[in-house]
Amino acid sequence: MTAQFKTKELSVRERLNALDCLPAQVAQNAQDLLPLQAYTGKNLLINGDFSVWQRSESFTDADGNSGLCADRFNYHMGTGGTGTISRVALSDVDRELLSNSLYCLNFNVASGTSSSSRISQNVEDVRSLAGKTLTCSFYAKTANPALKPKFSIYQTFGSGGSAGVSYTVREEISLSPEWAKYSFTFKMPSVVGKTVGTDSYTYIHLLNYGNYLSTDVEFSIANVQLELGSEATEFEIVDPATQLARCLRYYQEVKAINIAGSARHYPVEPLNFVALGAVLFPVPMRVAPAITYKEPLTATNISSLQTSTSNIAIALNGNFDGVQHQAITGGLIALSAEL
Repeated sequence: MTAQFKTKELSVRERLNALDCLPAQVAQNAQDLLPLQAYTGKNLLINGDFSVWQRSESFTDADGNSGLCADRFNYHMGTGGTGTISRVALSDVDRELLSNSLYCLNFNVASGTSSSSRISQNVEDVRSLAGKTLTCSFYAKTANPALKPKFSIYQTFGSGGSAGVSYTVREEISLSPEWAKYSFTFKMPSVVGKTVGTDSYTYIHLLNYGNYLSTDVEFSIANVQLELGSEATEFEIVDPATQLARCLRYYQEVKAINIAGSARHYPVEPLNFVALGAVLFPVPMRVAPAITYKEPLTATNISSLQTSTSNIAIALNGNFDGVQHQAITGGLIALSAEL
């Protein structure tokens, strides 16, 4: 017996449409199969070579304050202490050891009533690392080897999510005055049964001096890498343009100069218009960013300013005169979509 199968005869247009869909289908299937690091590179942390410092290359802070220093890296100063965090250029000798990286981060805090001084990075979306075996590695050194910081991890489930989980990885580290490599392998807990809210993340405490009171804390850290698997491999070198683009997703600064828009009629008397303009971001941001002004703006008749992940939209009120109007003629705008 011979079985016969009949298929629907497709028109030329239907065949072309089917072909157009193939690349997207193949790409989607590939994404379903590839691991997390296929999207971000081997290193799941951003700016691990401390090359990008958009805010400043040196920070002085005090009395238990927290903030961001090198792009994507958070700091916390010990209560009552005063500290400086800065980008330091590596010597030629150090560069040979550190995969030809150019910089390290130096953290120096004068003693206060308590320490808790630390440097860390938040990895977006607590689900992204959940259940995975990971290895974190970095180079570090200190002028005070008697102090022993800890490496630790904390899962934060975001606004409206479950309570945070402090994972049991709390390994004590014995730093020395010379550069040395340190690595930690662990399996992240599952988030099955947890509620994941808005802005969830995994908090990676790289060096946490949480147990020292009235003691100066000083260290340098370089080549920070978090990767899938149980082995600390060679530090991944990321080209500068890619590194900056990854950082711009979370923070960027734009110069708002000569923003103009076309007049629009409204069916009301007297005839008014709204000149619409926009500051376009070079890289889309994680969420619509919060705005701060690092330099004063010169503006005229702004009626509203709205942000999205891709731009700042500006509306300017005024009398209709058939010409374009400038909404902003100066100013530096800082945009933050940090976790």
